[in-house]
Amino acid sequence: MCEVLMHVIVPDTVQGDIDGCKDALDAILNYYVQFLHGMMLPSSQLSVSIIDTKLAEPHLKILLHFIPCTVPIVSWKWRDRLLQAFTRVFETSNAQSGTKLVCLSMMTKILSEEFQNSVCMKGTEMVVPLKYQQLWLQSLPKLLWELKHTHPPSSKAVLQMLLHLGRSARDGSVLSDQYSSLQPALIPFLCTILPSKHKEGTSVFGPFVKLSRDCQELAVDTWCYFKSFSSPFLKAVMQCCLCTEVNVDIVVRIIEVIHSAFSRGCIQLQHHLSFLFTLLVGSSSQVNGHQKVLSYGEVDALDTPTRESKRRHYVICRLICMCIAETGDGDVVLQLLGPCLCENLVKFRTQVMLTTTMRVVAALSAGKESNKRLLPQPLANLLSQSTIQELLASEKDALDIKDEGRQILFQCCITLVFRYQNFPQCLFEKLLLSMHSDSHVGNLKGSDLLCAASRLLLEIFKQAGIAHRLSASESIIKSILQTLQLKVDNGATEGSTCQRELKELFNQVYMASCALFGWKIPNSSEVV
Repeated sequence: MCEVLMHVIVPDTVQGDIDGCKDALDAILNYYVQFLHGMMLPSSQLSVSIIDTKLAEPHLKILLHFIPCTVPIVSWKWRDRLLQAFTRVFETSNAQSGTKLVCLSMMTKILSEEFQNSVCMKGTEMVVPLKYQQLWLQSLPKLLWELKHTHPPSSKAVLQMLLHLGRSARDGSVLSDQYSSLQPALIPFLCTILPSKHKEGTSVFGPFVKLSRDCQELAVDTWCYFKSFSSPFLKAVMQCCLCTEVNVDIVVRIIEVIHSAFSRGCIQLQHHLSFLFTLLVGSSSQVNGHQKVLSYGEVDALDTPTRESKRRHYVICRLICMCIAETGDGDVVLQLLGPCLCENLVKFRTQVMLTTTMRVVAALSAGKESNKRLLPQPLANLLSQSTIQELLASEKDALDIKDEGRQILFQCCITLVFRYQNFPQCLFEKLLLSMHSDSHVGNLKGSDLLCAASRLLLEIFKQAGIAHRLSASESIIKSILQTLQLKVDNGATEGSTCQRELKELFNQVYMASCALFGWKIPNSSEVV
């Protein structure tokens, strides 16, 4: 009967004069409110005082659809009673029930901009008073957790509600403050860090990582309206980015949203750099199989690096480098990040971490005059030493074209040679140190090590425009040639294959140096 009356009375009331049917309207609305409060619902056959929710739910879902068309046209007194009853239904219904989903849909509809514009509300600022918007807002994070990942339609409706409330909250308003204060309640939805014996703790991921891509995108979009970001929330977001179950496109979107928030002044510089750098280190560690995470109570041990994991890291690294380059003055940022870069290079002695570090350093130098740029000396020394060791660490050819990782590392090395004034000198100093008679790099030592060093020099000398960048390193390169010459002279009588190869490589390096620095080219009889 209530449903029939609402169908008949409400449309006529909307189009006609409310005062002309006030008594009838009051009677029907009173009946409707009582229905929402559960006072006139079908009761169990066992007891009239017990509400049978299974019998009640179909009727309740039908009547809830009248809320959007009823609330805008009634007086403030009735509006408050209706919204109070509606909120009660929303709060008491099961998270996974159809009633909860209908409530969410009605909330989204009644708060939508289209609905607000379509309803004639002369002299009225809002259809839904602020106190009800706040009540609805505060209940949403917990609901997201209760829904898990098994009810996508309901989760999507919750996220749409969050997005609308965030979008409609004006800067400086109470609703805006409460929206930003939701972050602690949203952390379980993302990732919880459990205490463990390890320093970094154990990551237990929430429903976010299992949701569909459209729901994940909605969730990320809701963060655009936070007026500030807490460190625990950023840490939870960062852990989600490192979860391999989250598509790399979602990770890209997350980084873009976080960087945009920093650009608006919503995140402090140190927190933003910490987020980006920690994510970068974690991504590099995953490629090398260091990272272990706990997803829904299960340990997720990473397999051997695959092409997909390398591509994922490349995408993340490229975007983070762009973001870091836009955070402020490159020299200042490099001074801030320098100690962290050195610490992680020592902690993670891997080719991926070295390449990643060099990309970050290169990104911070983009668009500036190279003759005025200097790397912090501790970082320059560590980078050059690590680079030389990596590039010489193969048995024969450290620059084998089949080794994609080494080729990328070599190109990063050349980029730093061109962009930082003090890097070439450090690089050749470390190369000279590695050529001492008692030195070894990996399995290389003696003549094998010197051959590898010679090949590396030849590869560097082949780079276009390199002469200008190496002019300040001419003396150290002469010392390297003298060391090679001495070794060739001392082994002249050996006649071994390795010694003959070293002699040939030395001649090539010597001729290339003459062409590079404009030295007098010796006669054929003067070359060893």
